[in-house]
Amino acid sequence: MSQTAAEEEATYADGTTLVSVLGTPARVRILAVLTSETDRDLNPTEIMEEAGIGSTAFYEHIDDLRAWGLVEKTRMAGNSPMFRLNMDSEAAQHLGKFEWELVKHSIEKEEAGELDENEQPILSEE
Repeated sequence: MSQTAAEEEATYADGTTLVSVLGTPARVRILAVLTSETDRDLNPTEIMEEAGIGSTAFYEHIDDLRAWGLVEKTRMAGNSPMFRLNMDSEAAQHLGKFEWELVKHSIEKEEAGELDENEQPILSEE
C-alpha cells in the first residue's frame, strides 16, 4: 500500500526533534504551566490541575520532559515530588522567551482587531 503525500509529510514531521519534544498536547500543557510559574516549583496535582490533564497523561510525559532537560525535579515535599522549568537549560530559557514573544504578538493582534471571537488570528486575504 503506497503512502499519500500527507502521510509522508506526517512521517517526516514525526521524526523531528520539535515533535519529539512537544509532540503531544499534554506535554505542551505541562510546559505551558511551568513556563508561567518560573518563580516556584509545583507538585504533580498543581501541574495537572493548571494544565487540565489527568494523572496518566502527566506521568506518561514528565520523565521525558526531564530527560530532555526542560523540567527538573527540585525536591520532595512529604511524599510528593516538586517540579519546575529547568532554568539552567538554555532550551528551556528559549522556550520561555518564545512563549513571551507569542503573548506579545497576540496582544498586538488583539489591539489591531486581528483576532476572531475565539481569540484566533484572522487570516487576511492578499
